[in-house]
Amino acid sequence: MMKGDFYPCRGKIDEECLTIVGNSNILIEEGRTKIKFKNPKRKTLYKIKVDGCAIKEGKKCDYLLIYPQGKSFDEHFLELKGKTARLSRLMEQLENSIKILGCNGFRKRFAYAIFSNRAPRVTTQIQGFKRRFKEELRAHLLIKESKFEQDLEHPGET
Repeated sequence: MMKGDFYPCRGKIDEECLTIVGNSNILIEEGRTKIKFKNPKRKTLYKIKVDGCAIKEGKKCDYLLIYPQGKSFDEHFLELKGKTARLSRLMEQLENSIKILGCNGFRKRFAYAIFSNRAPRVTTQIQGFKRRFKEELRAHLLIKESKFEQDLEHPGET
């Protein structure tokens, strides 16, 4: 069985795009922007390099993390940004990645926009994005600063 055979919905993911991890702490970073996932039970999970690998063209996020939950799984779509970024472009990257790689059999789905410095304040625009992601993509949108930590066993939705 190839590493990519696990992916239940969208056919195969190229083996070169997939890393199997089981550490208690999983750090994902691009430049100075990083997010840490706590995996206290050391479950085997799948880290997929999306940008330039699983999705080669168009708007796409940086990574997808698949966390098994019994017979189901949680999806974590990640976009890591430096100092400046247009929020609408970030949302397009996450949304497009979810539409291409997202799976119907998920338990929970999260989309993260992680900024290297300060995350934008909550505005009506951000509230609108959160509402649209929840209604149209069944995803919890989290906009956070670098060094944000997420517990995979009990992920927050705020």
